[in-house]
Amino acid sequence: MEGSKGSAESFRGLNIEKKCAKVERDDNGARLNISMSIGSRIVFGTKDKDWLDLLWEAGLQVTIQVRLCSGPKGALLARNVQSEAIKALGHPALSDSFVSFAKTVLGLGVDKVKDGEDLGLSFNGTSYNAAMHKAALSLGALFPSPGLEAALQHVELEFGREVVSNEYSKLSKLIAVTKQSTVQSPDSMSTSTLADKVSWLVEMLSLAFKLRVRPPSKATDSWLDRDRKTGVAGFWPSCLLVLEAGKGQRDSMDLFAFKFKI
Repeated sequence: MEGSKGSAESFRGLNIEKKCAKVERDDNGARLNISMSIGSRIVFGTKDKDWLDLLWEAGLQVTIQVRLCSGPKGALLARNVQSEAIKALGHPALSDSFVSFAKTVLGLGVDKVKDGEDLGLSFNGTSYNAAMHKAALSLGALFPSPGLEAALQHVELEFGREVVSNEYSKLSKLIAVTKQSTVQSPDSMSTSTLADKVSWLVEMLSLAFKLRVRPPSKATDSWLDRDRKTGVAGFWPSCLLVLEAGKGQRDSMDLFAFKFKI
């Protein structure tokens, strides 16, 4: 990196421009920390090869944090704490989604809201609450469901977690709407499970985004479920109506295209 010229210090074979760099080392010279600012540079020579090899080797190292837990439940609690800590650092993509959080709730055997509160559970910086509890148990009741998890992950990777994966209120409403449809049309469950229906709805949402029926940023609760002011059915109830009306997958897709003009 090009920068202002300054006096150079030769340290263990490394020539470092000091004006824009801070060099720290311990008393016996065993450790070297270099803090660089924008516009500074490090000057290496052919004699630095051995030290460059060591720096390269250090760069390939991976730091793994190991925790000693009392058992599986202790590991789940530690995971939740670490996930929230990563989000606080500004790396939400490296933390747990609500799907993983729901599995944590199931693994800990949380039956009541107070159980989660006593364990100190939290998600996205919010302490465990009734809405979170309802969504976690509703989603957890559908597991194991590879198809549903794959559908949610697909939407998450292509359009972001905030569309569905981390929005537990939307997930809770999605499952509730699907259950209501199942109660009204019990015969429909003979060929598909509740998890299959929920997976299909998530896939339809992904299709709507791809076909630009609605941008992900405007996939609000009122559009997905029902407009409370007008009472007009939203995207998910309409898709379920199409699913029940269609005699097959192709018929359902044709009705879906007609409904949303795609």
